Amino acid sequence: MKKTSLALGLILILGFLAYANSLDNPFIWDDQNLIVANPYIKDIRLIKNLFTKDLGYGTQFSNFYRPLQSLSFELDYYLWGLKPFGFHLTNLLLHIGCAVMLYFLFSLIFPRRKSVGLITALFFLVHPVQTEAVTYISGRADSLAGLFILSSLFLYVKHSLCQSRRKSFLLGSSICFILALLSKETALILPFLILLYDISFASDKLNFRDKCKFRYSLFFLMSLTYILLRLNVLNFLNQPLFLSEFALRWRLLSSAKIFALYLSLLILPLHLHMERSLPMVSTIWDKELFFSLALISLLVILAVRSFRSSRVSFFGLIWFVLNLVPVSNIVPLNANMAEHWLYLPSVGLFLLLALGFDRLLRAAKPLKILAIILLFFLLGGYSFLSARRNLDWQDPERFFQNILIYSPDSSEAHNCLGSLYLKQGKIDLAIEQFKQAVENGRYNYKSYGNLASALRQNKQLDLAISVYEQALKLRPDIPGLYNNLGNVYADQGNLTKAQEMFLQALRLYPEFALCRVNLAKVYFDLGKTDLAVQEAQNAIALEPEFSSAHYVLGLIYHKLKQYDLARQSYQRALELNPQLRQAQQNLNRLKELAF
Repeated sequence: MKKTSLALGLILILGFLAYANSLDNPFIWDDQNLIVANPYIKDIRLIKNLFTKDLGYGTQFSNFYRPLQSLSFELDYYLWGLKPFGFHLTNLLLHIGCAVMLYFLFSLIFPRRKSVGLITALFFLVHPVQTEAVTYISGRADSLAGLFILSSLFLYVKHSLCQSRRKSFLLGSSICFILALLSKETALILPFLILLYDISFASDKLNFRDKCKFRYSLFFLMSLTYILLRLNVLNFLNQPLFLSEFALRWRLLSSAKIFALYLSLLILPLHLHMERSLPMVSTIWDKELFFSLALISLLVILAVRSFRSSRVSFFGLIWFVLNLVPVSNIVPLNANMAEHWLYLPSVGLFLLLALGFDRLLRAAKPLKILAIILLFFLLGGYSFLSARRNLDWQDPERFFQNILIYSPDSSEAHNCLGSLYLKQGKIDLAIEQFKQAVENGRYNYKSYGNLASALRQNKQLDLAISVYEQALKLRPDIPGLYNNLGNVYADQGNLTKAQEMFLQALRLYPEFALCRVNLAKVYFDLGKTDLAVQEAQNAIALEPEFSSAHYVLGLIYHKLKQYDLARQSYQRALELNPQLRQAQQNLNRLKELAF
């Protein structure tokens, strides 16, 4: 018990040492859409939408169904508001939780070699390649699913080892599997991990047929049910993903080519960055492909040989390969490589590393001392690299520029950097970045939409309309494009056309509170005062803490000379956002009228 407490304390301390400097990092990348601009995590009345809509519903295109990720964001918002600290803290605690479960899992599997579990957990905890899943708030799906996958496997092993075959362990394992599936799609690999455990270590007397009947069938039936739901009721894909244009053979060969790069990142985690845009394999004579295929062949040979000599090594090697299968583009994805895809696969190689250290720690004293020194050196070095990588996420401009050093053709990075410049008022720089994004991704509607927004701010309204129309040709189902185009028409004074655009946006996305506010302003300018009040109130009903909605409702009441209602709306707007100067000025005018 004392050793377990010490191990858990070490995991907790080392986790905070490696990631403490990430807690004050700002929202970045998809955080803006999935958290800051996401109405569903801000109103508990909309909680059902988390389980019936895709992850990015209303803010960005997505075919991800991850309700538990959104639910965790809602809990963070309830506790912290829009303070990034709380969201980062949750990410860190989830990551530490995964490390703790790894320790318990491998201590259960190897009861006489608990150092294996601890060393595996520590390498998993501090390795810099994990920063994309930990430091990046929207990367939470990996750690959330990882926690439930490891918990499910732990409870399955408990059930397998329990002489009384307690069904509660199997029930708990199946519940954790469902929670993992609701966190991230890659959790579908769990039944195969269970099968891998049984092949590698199971010593119970149940034969394979009985296991299929009483155990495996349960997990594979849940997997089949999930797949059928995702293909039908919960299928949000309304256009092909980027890699679907490539034949299956080229996608698989490209994944094989990337295999060597994944290994190199785990061995020497330098030059880490998001948006790894690697060219797809288009010929079997690719030199790098030959090297990767040779490496994969070597690992297969080692795995086959280790099955007889070292089941632990077999388990680690196959774990690494199995967990990469869901992201190998058998089913087309929107990328061919990502560092956070190594979150669970890395456990397999860390287990092999831990096995080596365990043998050295059991050897003669000189080797034992050498092993301890090397272990401290590696853990300390990886912790330092993780802490240094966290710094890249502190400064968004530095973060996006770093991506463009390694992936200059990334339209997403150009888009994000342009959006940052736009917020800073550097319109010319923003336009330059958005034009580059359009050039690099001519089928990316976001690039056109962002460019049009910058042109609007630059008062180039006719050109902005033209670019928005190009974006809508690519994606006529995106409500934000209609809303933004409506704003340009409103700027031009074309209120009828603006109204048409806002209504089209709301047909696609009825919960679009900002669009309802914009429509309220147009209705008022058109003299439709009752509709204007109704739309502003609708926006408030959707997002009660939307300060702009209260302010616009105050403006409408003010112009209608309903001063008491105007005063209440201005005051509420200022309570929510004290920086609304115009609301304060209008409130002061109302006070003057009272005298």
